[in-house]
Order: sequence, then C-alpha cells, then structure tokens
Amino acid sequence: MALVPLVALPMLLLAVAVILQLARSDSVGRREAIAYSAKSIQGAVDTQLEKLMAIGRIFSVSPSLERGDLGEFRRETEQAMQGVKDIWIVVADPAGQQLINLGVPAGAPLARRSPEGIAAQTRAFESKKPEVSNVFTGIYRKRPIVTVEIPTFHDDIPLYVVSVATDVTKFLDLLSREQIPEGWLSGILDRRGDFVARTRDYERTVGKPAAAGWRAIMHRDGLFEFPVVEGDTIVAANVVSPLSGWAIGVGANEALFEAPLQRALWEMALAAGVAALLGLFAAAIAARRLREETTSTTPLQTTNNVRAPASGNHD
Repeated sequence: MALVPLVALPMLLLAVAVILQLARSDSVGRREAIAYSAKSIQGAVDTQLEKLMAIGRIFSVSPSLERGDLGEFRRETEQAMQGVKDIWIVVADPAGQQLINLGVPAGAPLARRSPEGIAAQTRAFESKKPEVSNVFTGIYRKRPIVTVEIPTFHDDIPLYVVSVATDVTKFLDLLSREQIPEGWLSGILDRRGDFVARTRDYERTVGKPAAAGWRAIMHRDGLFEFPVVEGDTIVAANVVSPLSGWAIGVGANEALFEAPLQRALWEMALAAGVAALLGLFAAAIAARRLREETTSTTPLQTTNNVRAPASGNHD
C-alpha cells in the first residue's frame, strides 16, 4: 500500500498533460475559427463589390452614354434601377463635375464631387480599371457611403466615370449575417484604416479611424493581438481583400483565449490536491496496518523465545 503514491504520481502527470493538451487544442480551435470567419466575411464583401462593379460595367458601355445623350442615359438607368435600394448611379466628367446623379431629382443643380470621390475616379482613370473608394460622406445624403468607379474612354482619352454608390449599411448587414459568437467582434476597414462597418458601436465608429494596433497590421494577413478602440486587447484575424485593398478583421477578447488555460490550471490544481489526499490516505492506512501487524506478531515471538525446562535428575 505504501506504493500507492508512487503509482498515483505518473497518473497525475498523465492527467496534467492531457488537460494542458486539451486547453491548447481549444485555443487553437478558437484561432482557426476567427481566421475562417474573417475569410468568409472577406468573400462576402468582395462578392458585394463585384456586383456593384458588374452594374457599373453594364452602364459604362451604354450607347447613349457613348454618344453623350445624358438625358436618355438617365432614363435608361432609372428604369433599370427601379426597386434597387441603397444603390444609385453617378456620372461625372474627368474633373469630377457631376453630370447625372440618380440620388437627386432630375434637373436639380449638381455639385462637383467630394475630394474622396474625385480621388477614387482619378485612380480609376490612371489604372484604367474599376476602383473601390474609401468610405466618405455623400454630398447629398450626408451619410457614409462607398463607391465603385468605372472609367470610360474615347480614343484612350478619359471621357466619363460611372460611379456606383451604396450606403455602407449594406456591409454592416454582411457582418450581421455572419452570426459570430457572442463576445466576438468583426469589422471592415478601408485603405486609410477608417471603419466601413463594425458590429460593435457602429454609428459612433463608422467613417472613423480604427485603433492604432489594427491600422498597424491592416495590410497583412494573419493572426495578431492588439487593443481595440474600447481599450480591450483582442486576438484577431486580419484578411486583406485583393479586390478593394480593404481589411476584414474578426477578433475575440484575449480573456476568451486565456480562459481554457486558466480552467486547465484549476483542474490541474484540483487533480493534484485529490491525488495528494489519496496518497496521504493510502499511506495512513498502510501505516496503521503495519502497526497492527507488528503488534499482533510481538507476543508470539516472545513466547517462542522462552525455552522449556531441561529434563533429567536434579539429585
């Protein structure tokens, strides 16, 4: 029985190893889950942007636009966009002067585009391919929007830009549909590091810069740790969209990753305590039995040691 503690020790060490491995596996599983979620959201965001690009491409090759019949082009686009919510078409010249804006009534005076809109269309003319803007406040709607810019040319000279604009709430809807676990956080940053959408405190953060920690790694894919705007440190997966250059992040509070290890340490302490008590209990039982055996054998040994009297005459 005295060997019980020696037998329990390897079992305790094995239990400790199993508990630690389970804790590590749980942490790895959580990290893989946030990485998968970020990649999934990035795919949904790019799909939405590709739809906007497809709309812009269709309108950019309209014969009425090519011949400069802007009145006819507006009638065509209004008819085609009937029933489409939170998406509208803007046509501007290379200097950024708006010529058509389906977001305002026909015939209303149109202003020059905002600096961010002009910057986006300039990139499109320079690259000769569709470009996605950063988030900015629309001149007429006074709400955060993003645009997809489709450049058109005549004899390789910039002619018009067809801009497909949308309210950024469409991207908030994408984040909401992902249904990430409670306590997790997801967001989308534009190329400047401003929030396009965020699942937590959306109204206050949209269009505002993300935390410095996220902006520092926003152009890299991978898992990172950094404090968010509320001050909590999170473990986050960051994925960069090759289509827009936007960053998509999904993260969870660092405490959620430390919890399995803390739980494992508590379980180890409990297991060690139980093993120690069992060892002490077994040792006590063994010691008592040893005393009992010693006590029971002592009288017999004393009796055997007494010699019988010698036989014979005593004369």
